[in-house]
Amino acid sequence: MGGTMMNGNALHTLKALDPAGGSQVHASPTDRERLLANVLNTSRPAPGPAAGLLRRWRWPLAGVAVATSLAVAVSTYTLFGPNAQPAQAMTPPPLRYAPGSESPRAVLERLAVVALKDTSRVPAGSSLYLKHQGWALSTRIGQIQVTSAIVPSERETWKKADGSMRWKQRTLPPRFQNAHDEEVWSDAGAVGEDPQFTEDATGPVNANDPLNRPAPEEPRAMGKWLLASQEYAGTAEAFDSVAAHNLDELWNGRQRAAMLRFLATRTDVTYRGKVTDRAGRAGQAVSVDSAYGGLPTKYTLILDESNGKVLAYEEELTTTAGALNVKVPSVISYFCFLTARVD
Repeated sequence: MGGTMMNGNALHTLKALDPAGGSQVHASPTDRERLLANVLNTSRPAPGPAAGLLRRWRWPLAGVAVATSLAVAVSTYTLFGPNAQPAQAMTPPPLRYAPGSESPRAVLERLAVVALKDTSRVPAGSSLYLKHQGWALSTRIGQIQVTSAIVPSERETWKKADGSMRWKQRTLPPRFQNAHDEEVWSDAGAVGEDPQFTEDATGPVNANDPLNRPAPEEPRAMGKWLLASQEYAGTAEAFDSVAAHNLDELWNGRQRAAMLRFLATRTDVTYRGKVTDRAGRAGQAVSVDSAYGGLPTKYTLILDESNGKVLAYEEELTTTAGALNVKVPSVISYFCFLTARVD
């Protein structure tokens, strides 16, 4: 594409949305309460470029401003709202994966070959339109953390060639696994029953920042570029970066192939099999297990078999929940990348 058009805020904000991130398990309840009070009493700063941030996601949840991953842990640790909130937060059911016999390297190489068949390019100076849906365990509406229902959000983004963006976001209807869950949610105040709307914008990005340059079309260079925003050069960090870039970028076939072939060089990637994502689309899933965010987590990318595009991204706790009030294993966040086109 013409440029990555991605300032330093996006990855950082996703880090804040990651309930498993940070060192929250070491903070005392008193420290958590004090930090939480400070966060809730601090208005969200005006969006804009930020330098030196590790996770660059920028997807503000409706009516919420979370400053750090520790603040997220506090809001998860301390249940807001009526006393009827459940003892354990409700989370989405895991996806159903159909394991295959192929090696992850073979799957990724096959998808890279398919991606290279797409020779289309984003014309220089083009604007983009992107849409995605997602959910995170740290979702809060107003000052209430939603633990009694799954309340996804949908965001539409319009981006100009200079990297400036505007977006609109709305919460979607609450989702439940069964009638009992819905009854618990109703008794807890029906948080999220009314849709919440928010919109915002950012100015042009710094074109001299290497992170705002176009995604490379060679595997080794792609790997360095993906990990340039991360503190450590782990595979989970690369997965995280791939998903972050797909929030507001449109990669051509050569860029997608470079990403896939870079991931194929990582020995800790596993092939999870075929799966249907939460938007009903069939794909191939590759995963990596890591505790780089703070708790043992499985990071999964779901890839389109027809063109190698990233369809979705999922994070699941695998062995322990730390101070989080969820069962294990448990999905703690997901994103579905629905649309990316020239506007």
